[in-house]
Amino acid sequence: ALQSDGKIVITGPSGTSGSLNVLVARYNSDGTLDAGFGTNGVATFNINGDDYGYAIGLQADGKIIVAGSTKTGTNNDMLVLRLLPGGTLDTSFGTAGVVTVDGGSANDKVNAVAVRPDGHIVIGGNATTAGKECFYLAQLNADGTFDDSFGTSGEVKHLVGTDNCQLNALSLLDDGRIVAAGSSFDATTQYDFAVCRYMADGSFDTSFNSTGKAVIAASTANDNGYGVAMQADGAIVVSGAQNS
Repeated sequence: ALQSDGKIVITGPSGTSGSLNVLVARYNSDGTLDAGFGTNGVATFNINGDDYGYAIGLQADGKIIVAGSTKTGTNNDMLVLRLLPGGTLDTSFGTAGVVTVDGGSANDKVNAVAVRPDGHIVIGGNATTAGKECFYLAQLNADGTFDDSFGTSGEVKHLVGTDNCQLNALSLLDDGRIVAAGSSFDATTQYDFAVCRYMADGSFDTSFNSTGKAVIAASTANDNGYGVAMQADGAIVVSGAQNS
């Protein structure tokens, strides 16, 4: 993520399998590590078992949201951290700076995060509904609790098609709506692009493909959406991968 001052924040896992930690580093605009962040530009966080950082969101006050997953026992749960500008955990968020969410599957994770202008935090990833991997979307208050005005008690879980699916990317529109992209299995042979558009309260925007959901078979092989962006004219651009 790019800060307004030109500094660059990255995240990912650090360590070896079985003892991975979330790594967050900040670089100056010239590519050198920012010595004012963490320890010589790097901060690591050991939450449970293997911990992963997959996404970053920046708040207007300089605080940093890092989201991913953490392994508790044999299952992965969703993980959200908030850091102060200097790279330490913000203890006013969640429990000592940490929020974990059990989405009902063995592989819950947050793949995307965005911060609204009012400070609400939107996270997206995958969880489980009706025994299948599903799109997962949630909105957190500034203190890390679920925003009950969003979805059902702060969460949205649904299938895009009829089988397993996963949310990999999201983008906020200026009017508060949310666009999410990922993949959906067609229940027979392959994964296809999946795109959904939601109202600001987490309900489906039915002006998009009449249901708020679209499954796009871009090829006859597996198609997975990993990125999404909005054009000025409202068109949605999805990028990803195709297995041929």
